[in-house]
Amino acid sequence: MDPLERGEAPAGMKWLALAVLATILIAGAYYYSAVEPAKPPTSSMATTAQPTNSSSSSANSGVLLVLDREVYKQGDRLEARVVNMRLSNIYMGLEYLVYKNVNGSWIIDEALTPKAWPDLLIAVKPGGSYKLEIDLGNATPGLYRLVKEVWLDDRGQNKILLEASFKVTS
Repeated sequence: MDPLERGEAPAGMKWLALAVLATILIAGAYYYSAVEPAKPPTSSMATTAQPTNSSSSSANSGVLLVLDREVYKQGDRLEARVVNMRLSNIYMGLEYLVYKNVNGSWIIDEALTPKAWPDLLIAVKPGGSYKLEIDLGNATPGLYRLVKEVWLDDRGQNKILLEASFKVTS
């Protein structure tokens, strides 16, 4: 009596089913690790802003701007990461703006914001991040805000602004 007549699957079919199950488990583990950050940043170090395109109020969930710390000294190097926890790519250029709080108003800090940028398109895959560094050598003590524009599509039509605040001391 062959295995099919006894109601059993042939040995080759058992291995195929096991391989398919293993593939599904591995893909599920990869998906879970790609969308769940290992250590969520503190709320003061990572913030998101509202979309500039008001058609989707929750479109920015899953995109963060994370600073390596909250307080810097003059001359330090700020390290920031744009973290993509979405299920699709995000896109951006190299541009960013640094604002300083002057008497309660946020003013672009000309010393920390470059005046020209190479025209590049950066794609960040789901679960990935992009690092940018800013030299704070020309910073004066005070409160600052880093602002970075990110696109949720490759045509730049669905934009969000990310921002993170930091302090510079002498």
